[in-house]
Amino acid sequence: RPGEAEEEPHEPEDLEPHLQSADAEEADEQRRQHEDEPDGGRLPDGFGDLAPFLPSEYVLANLAYGPSYVSMESALEYHGWIPEAVRTVVCVTSSRAKKFLTPFGLFKYEPVKQFPLMRGVARCDEHPSGTYFMASPLKALCDLVVTRRHDWTSCHPLVHSLRIEEEYLDSLTGEDFDCLDGVYYSKRARDFLAGIRKELGK
Repeated sequence: RPGEAEEEPHEPEDLEPHLQSADAEEADEQRRQHEDEPDGGRLPDGFGDLAPFLPSEYVLANLAYGPSYVSMESALEYHGWIPEAVRTVVCVTSSRAKKFLTPFGLFKYEPVKQFPLMRGVARCDEHPSGTYFMASPLKALCDLVVTRRHDWTSCHPLVHSLRIEEEYLDSLTGEDFDCLDGVYYSKRARDFLAGIRKELGK
C-alpha cells in the first residue's frame, strides 16, 4: 500500500536448539523417575555383608554409661523368657539414673544398691562390634522387683503378669540363687529370692 513501509524479509527461526533442549529435559525427567523407583526391595550387592558389623544395641548401652549391665525386661527378652519385644534397652547401674535417646534407640539406666555389682552378670563377646554385660534371668527379675517396687514373694506374678513359662522358672538351680545370696541391699529382693526359692524347692 502507498505510504506503508515495506517489511524487511527475515530468515525462519532455527528450532533445532529448542528441540534438543526439550529432548534433554525429557531424558532427565525419565532418569529421575527411574532413580526413584524401588529396586524390588533388594539391597545393593554387598550391603548385607555389613550387618554383622553394625553396632549392637547392648554394646552401645554399656559404652554410653557405666558401670552398667543390661537387665530387667531387656535381659528377659534376650534370654527368651518373655514374649514381648522390648524397644528400650534397660540397664542397671551403680551410678545415678540416666536416660539417653539416640539414633540407635532409647537407653535407660536404673540404680540398684548391691555389692558386688556384676554378680550374676555374664560378659558377652560374641558380637563383632564389642563386649557387653548381660544379667542372668534371675538377676534381671531381682532388679525388676527392686526398681518397680514389687512385693513379689511367689512365682504367680511372674507367670501371670510377666507371662514367663513355668518351665523356665523350673530351670533355675540352687547355684543361681546362691550366686545372688547377700548381694542386694533391698529387703524386697531378699524376700523375693527367698520366696520363689522355697516355692521352687531349689
